[in-house]
Amino acid sequence: MHTVRKPKLTEIATIKQLLDNAAEGGAVLRRPLMELYENVRDFYTYADEAGVGGCCALHIDTLDLAEIRSLVVRPDLRGKAIGKALLSACLEEARVLNIDRVYCLTRNPEFFAKHGFAVVDKHELPHKVFNDCVRCSLFPDCDEIAMVRPINPSEMFVADPKADACGVLGFLGFGNMGAAIAKGLLAARLITPDRIWAYDVAEEKRAEAAGIGATVAASPEALAAGCDTLILAVKPQAMAEALAPLKAALTPKTRVISIAAGISTAYLQSLLDADVHVVRVMPNTPAMVNTGAAGIALSANCTETDADVARRIFDAIGVAEMVPETQIDAVTALSGSGPAYFFYMVECLIDAAVAQGMDRGQATRLAAQTMLGAGRLLDQSGEPASVLRERVTSKGGTTAAALESFRKNGFDRVIAEGVAAAAARSKELGK
Repeated sequence: MHTVRKPKLTEIATIKQLLDNAAEGGAVLRRPLMELYENVRDFYTYADEAGVGGCCALHIDTLDLAEIRSLVVRPDLRGKAIGKALLSACLEEARVLNIDRVYCLTRNPEFFAKHGFAVVDKHELPHKVFNDCVRCSLFPDCDEIAMVRPINPSEMFVADPKADACGVLGFLGFGNMGAAIAKGLLAARLITPDRIWAYDVAEEKRAEAAGIGATVAASPEALAAGCDTLILAVKPQAMAEALAPLKAALTPKTRVISIAAGISTAYLQSLLDADVHVVRVMPNTPAMVNTGAAGIALSANCTETDADVARRIFDAIGVAEMVPETQIDAVTALSGSGPAYFFYMVECLIDAAVAQGMDRGQATRLAAQTMLGAGRLLDQSGEPASVLRERVTSKGGTTAAALESFRKNGFDRVIAEGVAAAAARSKELGK
């Protein structure tokens, strides 16, 4: 007996225990027993010989919107695709009910992103969505991420008419970055799923592409022959081998966009054809949550249309800047590697706060929110970073003391040398 099905009333107590256990770790919200009985028809359960091993609910909010909530799998069953099966059952019910969109509030965006969900601003959701939040211990300082998934992407997502220049968009490689770009374009309504093709050597990545409605090509050659714009999303060290089958299938009309670090447009044209229009892009991992930063460089034979298509694609998942190819290594060192610098600084801030006696969990939440708030302020205020820094630095105050210590210890030198090292390594990868 290993099945996903609707629960029995006699299993509600077990479901509550599953939810309570998960709630202790902050994974889900606690649900009162009476509420579970009243909403039993929202749930699907996974059952095995030991009883209920997992649950997930589809809670309808409005005519066209429902929430995926209370997704929990027993610890001994994790890693066996049971969460995926429970989620799929809820999505299928939403499809049968003609629900247009489902959403979730989660601390595990990676799981939901793999199943077609895209990050949105919480404020895009109806106010009633947050009625349950008053029961959360973190209210009103929610740290969950809002994500939305259309039930019928090809019907729901009408592409921007100006996106026609992309034609059929192919992905050679559908790993984290390739999938992030594709899902970001769907969320931005820049393209419809029927115009996305993909190929990956990994079966699970091909399945992920199929899960968002993309066409999975039978081979790299079929992918190249079937698309108008081809995004190369394979690792730099595998590029030569990956491109070998493509040369005969590409035409001079095919636009090739590479997101591989250190690989020059000239090298790509030497592997493919000198007439192929090659665009070199350095994106970064925040593209996975539609807040990426990318530098775009064009080969000498690229047209304004090539530039426009590249800008549209990467503007849809963050911001994009056109730069000469000679500056792409600097972009790699700044924004390509930059998220790691940010995460490292957050780690250091947390450790420093713990050394001052703070609880690590509290320090983590405060550090993350501080960085998020500072970034948004810089983005939305229109003020230079130097001006914002001066505004928060009172003469003789705590911030001034910290900044003076940073200067004495060569903070600016450390950053400059790190960026220079990353840029130098990017140049080495291209040789």
